[in-house]
Amino acid sequence: MSELRQALRRLGRSPGFALLAVAMLGLGVGTNTAVFSLVNTLLLRGLPVPAPGDLLSLFQSNPKRGVERDVTSVPNFRDWRDQSTCFTHVSAVDPGQATLATPEGPEVLAITGVSASFFDLLGVPPVAGRGFRKGEDEEGAPLTAILSHRFWQSRFGGRPMLGSPITLDGRPFTVIGIAKEGLEVPVATDVYVPAIYPADSQRGALFLPVIARLAKGKTLADARTQLAAIMERIPSEKERGWTASAVPLAEDAVSDQRMSLLLLQGAVLLVLLIVAANLAALLLARAARKTRDGAVRAALGASRMDLAAPLLAEGVVLALGGWLFGLLLGRAFLAVLLVASPAALPAWARPVLDGRVLLVSLGAALGTALLASLVAIGQKVRSVPIEALREGSRATPSRGSRRAQAVFVVLELTLSVALLGLAGLTLRTLSNLATQNLGFESRTLLVANLLLPGAEFETPGARRSAVQALTERLSGLPGVTSVSGTTTLPLGGNYNDTVFGLEDRPDAPATEPNVTGVDQVLPGYFETMGMALREGRDLSPRSAPDPRASEVVVNQAFERRYFPGASALGKRVFFGPRADPRRAATIVGVVSDVKRESLRRSERPQLYFSYLDITPRRMTFVLRTALTPGELSSQVRAAIREVAPAAAITSVTPMDSVLGDNLTLPRFLAGLLTFFAVTALVLAALGLFGVLSTVVAQRTNEIGVRLALGAKPGDVFRLVTGQGLGLAAAGLALGVGLSLGLGRLLGGLLYGVSATDPTNLASVAAVLFTVASLACILPARRAASLDPVAALREE
Repeated sequence: MSELRQALRRLGRSPGFALLAVAMLGLGVGTNTAVFSLVNTLLLRGLPVPAPGDLLSLFQSNPKRGVERDVTSVPNFRDWRDQSTCFTHVSAVDPGQATLATPEGPEVLAITGVSASFFDLLGVPPVAGRGFRKGEDEEGAPLTAILSHRFWQSRFGGRPMLGSPITLDGRPFTVIGIAKEGLEVPVATDVYVPAIYPADSQRGALFLPVIARLAKGKTLADARTQLAAIMERIPSEKERGWTASAVPLAEDAVSDQRMSLLLLQGAVLLVLLIVAANLAALLLARAARKTRDGAVRAALGASRMDLAAPLLAEGVVLALGGWLFGLLLGRAFLAVLLVASPAALPAWARPVLDGRVLLVSLGAALGTALLASLVAIGQKVRSVPIEALREGSRATPSRGSRRAQAVFVVLELTLSVALLGLAGLTLRTLSNLATQNLGFESRTLLVANLLLPGAEFETPGARRSAVQALTERLSGLPGVTSVSGTTTLPLGGNYNDTVFGLEDRPDAPATEPNVTGVDQVLPGYFETMGMALREGRDLSPRSAPDPRASEVVVNQAFERRYFPGASALGKRVFFGPRADPRRAATIVGVVSDVKRESLRRSERPQLYFSYLDITPRRMTFVLRTALTPGELSSQVRAAIREVAPAAAITSVTPMDSVLGDNLTLPRFLAGLLTFFAVTALVLAALGLFGVLSTVVAQRTNEIGVRLALGAKPGDVFRLVTGQGLGLAAAGLALGVGLSLGLGRLLGGLLYGVSATDPTNLASVAAVLFTVASLACILPARRAASLDPVAALREE
């Protein structure tokens, strides 16, 4: 303790050094604390349920078709549930939306259909009432519902609700329970209802997520083997190449964020290494100023431990100060991360600075400070007393100390270049995603999402009439040039697939149905969206369905895949796994491909048919306007309420905002990596500036001699600048190699750019040499402006 008190007093006599060291440590520890708290919550901490490691996510895969992981069909889910012995419970988890009837009008809710065993599977029974009973998830059972604790409190004020009726999508449900507070696994929801599906559900219709709990004594490998065996026994699935497997539910919940989180954690670790190198350089310079004192103590018999103890004590004091400051910065950084981060974080993930995070941040602070201290100690204890006394008379760093500082600067520059390279790749990815051809024109496009619930829209005819009336009313709004609608807006997060067959095609037998994306659209949809009609014509406008004139429009990807080298016009498509002429439609047009599910994903085959044929309750109106889309939002809402007051408006937003939501994660990654790269580059530039300043101070006599012998100030300027740029060149060479290695690990996070992209590498080099040149200017100008006589007299 005495050494720590003395170290505190010594640092108090050098407040500038102490504050700079604590600030650098705090910056490194703070960024690592914030990012690690996310990693800890999402990747290390288990789900907030009993025995979370036993919860699995079950899925289908098809290596023949390049499908790594997909949801399943109702028949497959039932086979997994009924034939498996590895699970105690298997449950469907089918999230969606519904409307709640209220005196103020319909309210849109998040609703999740689950199997009767869902709450038993999680091991978290309702806090009030009961869970679903066996048979309540079968056709004909009474309609029951369980409210989430959050929704119960916010919508009903926590008043008694057991046995009370609520109306969802026009159907009466009885509330039988209140879920436990904070239960948001695997998805957040307002209301749980039994997942009820028809007995004749199609095996090829993949839409259903499934979770399960391992039985005692069973392993993940056992579950995977049994699932694959079950699929092997289903002839149609085996023939089409489908199999099944499982992953831990916690892993599946963060699969989209795992690589991003690991990338960010790696980036902040690089920042921490740069902080360690910079701190080591500072401690070397500080130790060099006391070389004479240390040499005197060594000459008088002080041991190496005696010489090392003061530096170790100072390192501990700095570590504790940096840790405390880092915790403050970490809390602030974490708040910023949660505000700026994509909304795709699982609902159960609530990052906090728990014990594990505090210990890791303390370890980072101590490790960084002590590593830097050990470098300074190593240089100090290796000094020979006589040489140190000789060199220490000028109280400047020795040649060995200068070499060590130069090594640390090269290390900082190397790590900075690596971060700059990663930041450049993510920035290029963001630019490529934002500027690619979407297949439609998003500017001046407004989208309005609504649901048609309740008895007023019970029949297809009622929904058809409401949609047609809404289309006419919206078309009359000022500034609106065209109006249409779709059930699945591109990039809107709501997609439908269908099973189909092709007439007279041997590659589409009943046992091997094709699956394609499907949209139901209103007349004029392609023109309103700005999609090019490549062949044929648009869907015919009709006021009612006409089975004798059923027709579809396909996209170019559909035509390329199923009719290579030929036209799809006039061909017949059968909906469902069996070629039933009563469910057939003729292809009348081919339109351009659009980005449907993801900005990164290639265009898939797509079918478009008339909304009037099926009339689902969900509709998205698209309005092309000569005004700014945002200016119309209030008028659109008012028009919808005027024509269909019972319709539930989910959102009214410009299409560009929908696209912006798809860019949230790339923008988040690019912004954070750029911030870390700039921070690292500033620290490295400060390190380079410090080394060159030390060199100029150390070589004052030499520079004075050069000037006295006729060297020009420009020669001296180039000498110092050349030394600095030489260090920058070494850092660039090593950093490019590191950047290439790390860039290859990014994998699916990149789009339209590779780790070896020459433009990115050239940009990194330009930025580095620009910053390095700026860091060299002041020390070089100081050296060039030395008075030779004064310099020689000082020496």
